[in-house]
Amino acid sequence: MISKIMVPVAFSKYSLGILDFAANIAEPLGAELQVVNVISDRDVEAINKITEFGYNVDSDKYLETVKKERRDAITAMADHVTLPNGKVSFTFLIGDPTSELLRFAVESEVDLVVMGIK
Repeated sequence: MISKIMVPVAFSKYSLGILDFAANIAEPLGAELQVVNVISDRDVEAINKITEFGYNVDSDKYLETVKKERRDAITAMADHVTLPNGKVSFTFLIGDPTSELLRFAVESEVDLVVMGIK
């Protein structure tokens, strides 16, 4: 039985369609939709590199800002999803996107992954 569906979101022009597709699968099954976004560790490394050159950049503040912007974007996309409260969750991860998504899927015991081809 499918009870957990993971939807990786990368904010491409296809993300909303993928989220809708996953919600349409989840709804009749009563499944939980786990929307996941990964902040690439390369972005964090770039911020740290800029700091090494003497620029006053705070990587924690950067991560906080990125998470807020992405949370707002995901919330806006999910506003029209008709799943009941408690059936949609959002998770932000930091690291290599492929590794983090695979780790999350295994650790969360996800039954199905709905994502684009990239």
